[in-house]
Amino acid sequence: MLRNRRVPYCSNPRPLREICIAFVVEGLRWLLTRRKAAMAKNWLLEHREWSLALRLGETAAALAEELPCLLLQEVLLRGMEATAEGRHRDLQTCFFEMMVAAGREEDGTWKRGAGVRKVVLPYTLRRDGSSRAFCLRTLAGMESNELATLDLKCYANRKFGYIGDKEKELLISVIQSSRHLVHLGLRNVSLSAVDSNKYVVLQAVADACSSLRILDCRGKEPCCSGALDALQGKSKYVRKSKDLWVWQRLTQPRCVFRETLEVLDLAGWRVSSANADVLREFFPKLTTFRYH
Repeated sequence: MLRNRRVPYCSNPRPLREICIAFVVEGLRWLLTRRKAAMAKNWLLEHREWSLALRLGETAAALAEELPCLLLQEVLLRGMEATAEGRHRDLQTCFFEMMVAAGREEDGTWKRGAGVRKVVLPYTLRRDGSSRAFCLRTLAGMESNELATLDLKCYANRKFGYIGDKEKELLISVIQSSRHLVHLGLRNVSLSAVDSNKYVVLQAVADACSSLRILDCRGKEPCCSGALDALQGKSKYVRKSKDLWVWQRLTQPRCVFRETLEVLDLAGWRVSSANADVLREFFPKLTTFRYH
């Protein structure tokens, strides 16, 4: 019976794993959309109340019982990508909250953030300061921080964006608590502010990320000696009062990733050839360096 039937040909077949992940992501999006529609009259809620109303913790626990940790993280990251459209943008934070809430230790105990190795804040959050602050606050409050990759794409090409002082403090808190970072994507964060302490984020990276191997600080603003000094830990900001920061130069550079950094991307910083040579000498294991 099947001899004369034509078998459809697919030039680029999708692996079964990809099909299953897409199926789970679509099912989760459908479930969250139905729950959101059921509470249509109560949409004006804080992010924490929103997550409780949508029963995200219950959903995350059910997923963690069925899926391995790494596969679960990939599914939820794909979910954040799949909800990038305007009508589903509010569901991005839901997938993010489930990713953190589904953390489990090896002995089976529940702990927020356990097992989360990679976090990507997508580019679509670049104009949503409230959601960015919620994600950073969630990361800063994780009970177990084992992050190896933190890619802040939400700050890339931020022509119309803005980083307030509170958001910057949250970002610094996340960096300081992420001691196991191997890959950090900062993009325009380090040079985006115009206040007196605009390099304090770079200072936090130099003080905290002792395992860092890849640092992506691409930006679109001209570089100055202050940024390079902060990156190398040669200077730091000291707060004298609530609004007054003093820039102090250190006698001994303190950069905890000096012996581990292998890839440094400063594209757009307009680093001079002389400063590029200084950075190559300062980071002895540097193999890839972009600075034009």
